[in-house]
Amino acid sequence: MSNRIMMRLALAVGGLALVAGCSTGAMPAASVQLAKGGRALASDSVPRSFGICKFKSTEDNAMAPGLVLPPNQNQSVNAPMVPAANVAARKMIYNVAVVLTVPDIKAAEMALGKLVKGCQGYVQRQTDNVFVLKIPAAAGEKMLAELAKLGRIGRVQRQAEDVSEAMVDLKNRIGNLEKLRTRLLALLDKATKVEDMLKIESELARITGELERLKGRERLMTNQVAYSTFTVTLVSALPQQQAQRLIPIAWVRALGAEITADNIYFGSPGSYRPFDYSFPTGFVVIGCRSSVMSTTAVSSEGLVLQAKVEAGLPGSQPEFWRKLIVRALTEINAYRIVNVTEVKVAGQLPCFRIEATKNIGGKDYTYMVAVMCGADGGELYLVECWGESAWFAPMRQAVDASLSTMCPWRWWQSAY
Repeated sequence: MSNRIMMRLALAVGGLALVAGCSTGAMPAASVQLAKGGRALASDSVPRSFGICKFKSTEDNAMAPGLVLPPNQNQSVNAPMVPAANVAARKMIYNVAVVLTVPDIKAAEMALGKLVKGCQGYVQRQTDNVFVLKIPAAAGEKMLAELAKLGRIGRVQRQAEDVSEAMVDLKNRIGNLEKLRTRLLALLDKATKVEDMLKIESELARITGELERLKGRERLMTNQVAYSTFTVTLVSALPQQQAQRLIPIAWVRALGAEITADNIYFGSPGSYRPFDYSFPTGFVVIGCRSSVMSTTAVSSEGLVLQAKVEAGLPGSQPEFWRKLIVRALTEINAYRIVNVTEVKVAGQLPCFRIEATKNIGGKDYTYMVAVMCGADGGELYLVECWGESAWFAPMRQAVDASLSTMCPWRWWQSAY
């Protein structure tokens, strides 16, 4: 009887090499407890976590349709993620590294936390200003677009790895090992000698340890497929303790910030204007607010044009405001200045125009502001225009021509 059992054990172990294709690394044997009567109870349970990542069942982690990169394995790619109808048949692991320049790192950290939560992801770890984020694969492009709204993306590195074959191989190896384990348990039931039982239990312990290792790797890869890894490094052009102190005027710091906002004021069109200004053809007034001395208009292409009055500083000169606004646009709101020019206006007052651009989510946006300074510097008259650069270009000439109508006096004289 003993020789027959040992022969079966040898055949079972041989089946492990021929069928299961086990890895060569020796694993620590799993603990095997002997119950009364000498039967081994080898558990194949696996912890529900692996390292610092937490996992759900395989069914919960089934890959949802989303966005994938070209199947260049283990290579950095610059091409954007693109939709794929057959995404469920391919198992891709994405890694994205982003360097993000922001005006205020602390504020960006808070905004980043909200962004990750909104994408149904989580922060895996944080080291100083470096964040490792896990984002659902289907939300990868959304995450990049939202990151661009927080600051200026200086560098993006993307990597894609196709693990479809590796996951199929893992699944087959796990299945074969489980069958082998079942056969060993059947042999153990028929064993009558302690020597035979101990040898079978030893092999069961080894098989159970290998199963635990492979199942843990399968769960890890399933999580890596379901959640892309974003490594976001936050940097700032200015020392953080000085950013707000250097530009202490709130409305100057906010210039250009509305380019990514979706809260444009829609109210009574009316006839109110904060100063005398003729909106160019192609723009329709959508809101007038006398309380904040502002009038907003939009074009059918999505450009926004706004005329408003802001409080200045008595005794200030146009050059002071020009330099301050340029610094605010570049240092606070991460714009690139295209040009700064003088503008002749109907009011016969000093006026300058600043045009700047920034890239948001892969698209170029233009922000333009014309600033007419009051006689004593106590009031500033602004015309702002912003939107996608492709929309702004054909309207630039009409917008620039309208700036010549800026005049702080005529409207007030006609109102009284």
